[in-house]
Amino acid sequence: MRAAEALRLLDTAAPELGIRALRPLARGWDAAVFETDTGLIMKVGDDAAIGRSLTMECALLPRLAPALAPISVPTVVCHRARVPKAAHAFTLSTKVGGSPLTRPSTPAAQDALAAALAELCHRLHRIPPAELADVPFDPASRPWRQVVAARALQLEHELFVELDPPRRRRAEELLQRLDAALAAATPPSVLNHGDLTRDNVLVDDRGTITALLDFGDALMGDPAHDLRTLPDELGPDLARGVMQRYAPADDALRHRVALYARLLPLEHALFAKQAGNDDRLREALASFYADPWARL
Repeated sequence: MRAAEALRLLDTAAPELGIRALRPLARGWDAAVFETDTGLIMKVGDDAAIGRSLTMECALLPRLAPALAPISVPTVVCHRARVPKAAHAFTLSTKVGGSPLTRPSTPAAQDALAAALAELCHRLHRIPPAELADVPFDPASRPWRQVVAARALQLEHELFVELDPPRRRRAEELLQRLDAALAAATPPSVLNHGDLTRDNVLVDDRGTITALLDFGDALMGDPAHDLRTLPDELGPDLARGVMQRYAPADDALRHRVALYARLLPLEHALFAKQAGNDDRLREALASFYADPWARL
């Protein structure tokens, strides 16, 4: 969505806010993000389907603020799950301080960041599930192994046709190994942020984590699933440092993280195919073919 179109949407759905200008900030798989001339952050979906995700995020964020403080999360000030005569949903939230995380350049900074990220994940994953019982997660809370099995079927039905036979066999093997690992471990069901990327973790000038953004992919599930993005975002050494501090003696968790990380490009490829983005589809498949985390 372009800024002019988003501004027309605001004029229709929230004219009382008096927003007259938007500045593009980011573009995701299914949403665009703008900063308003009033200092708010607008997240708007490409279609009505994102309305469910935004509704979930609005219910979740107030429960996170006390659990994660002093790390900030946005506060939603306006939410439109559906705009009449428009196939879009949006939220307006407060702007939080900080800049996107970058990879540290010194061993000391790497150690400090690994410890800080492990602590952040601990705090997120320790939020009692009972406090989140009325948050409308999608998929709805159910046994994690069933969630993974449903995703595996979706990959098989919608994406495997894009893979050559050797890579299809590798995907099938990874999914089988993941199912076996889940059967053996029965991991706890904890709150997953779902998209722990550098863009979603903000830091100040000293590298201290200040905020966590974009809970649109949040769900209840295996804590290892939440760590799957770290190898790609931080590199293998720093990711190992986070896992070592998060669960020093849990080899099973680290094994599952590696499996999720190796399958992550297929998640991205499926999103790209569903969005009709051929360039991102080719990029994601190339990443799966390269298999950079085979020795994680």
